[in-house]
Order: sequence, then C-alpha cells, then structure tokens
Amino acid sequence: MLSLVVSGKATPPATGPAELHAWNIVNLDGICAHVDVTWNSTTRGKSDTCYDYFNLTDNDISKDHTWNRSLFPACTSDKNNYHARNGLCLNSRTNFKNYVAERAKRGQKTIAFKLTGQEKTMEQVMNATQEALQSVLNGYSVNLQYNHKIGTGVIRLG
Repeated sequence: MLSLVVSGKATPPATGPAELHAWNIVNLDGICAHVDVTWNSTTRGKSDTCYDYFNLTDNDISKDHTWNRSLFPACTSDKNNYHARNGLCLNSRTNFKNYVAERAKRGQKTIAFKLTGQEKTMEQVMNATQEALQSVLNGYSVNLQYNHKIGTGVIRLG
C-alpha cells in the first residue's frame, strides 16, 4: 500500500470559505483513491462512523477539495469506495425510494446511501425519503443527514 499526503484547499461541509487542508491518496491493489480521515470523523459527528470521504475519485472529492492534480496520480476508479462496494449507490429517485422503503420494511434503523448522477438538495432528498416511508412506517421520526456536495447521506429512523 502506498500513501501520499495531499496539500490543498477544502470547503467545509457546513458552508464556509475554502481553507488550507491536507488529506491522503492511497493505492490499494493498484487503485489510487482519496481518503480524508479528518472529514470522515467530523462530517456527521462523533457518534457515527462515516465513510463519505473514504476512497473517492478525483471527480468526487473535487466537489469540495482542490489540489495541484499534476503532482499526484489520477484517482479514477470507485472500486474501493465504501458506497460502491456495498451497493449503496443509487442513480434515480425511484431507486432511492425503493431502497429506503425496502430497508425500513426489514427494520433497518440506519440507512446509508450515495446518490449518483444527480444533484439533489436536502429538501428533495427529505421529500423522497418521506414518500418512501409513507406506506411503510407510521409514528417514526426521521433524521436525515445529507452532504449535497458529494451526494452521500444517512437516514436514521427512531
């Protein structure tokens, strides 16, 4: 395994100006990917394990990180990305709603996901979540945390 330190700038998930930041590019089994352990540990708070910034492509991380790409190997595969490896990538509103409803029916209380190929606001994701759960759950509270920049989120049912 190879690990490189990348120095650049990043815009925090909570809106704010870009600031100096460092993260890693790792090479696992010949595949390079970005890993930002700082943002993995702070994106959702201390009580949750977060994989939002775990093995990202250049395209994904560039939505809120900038660096001199010419100094580093390209990261183009999501093969080792947590969401891709675990079948959590959803490419349409219908797929998202079916995925959420199915997991809720099984009694799953925490539902992680990544929306691909679509830019969605927090409000759009919450509306789709409520539609998915409408016929499945009654009387449950829904807590949604969503990073609209990279399309990752988690739904907690209580």
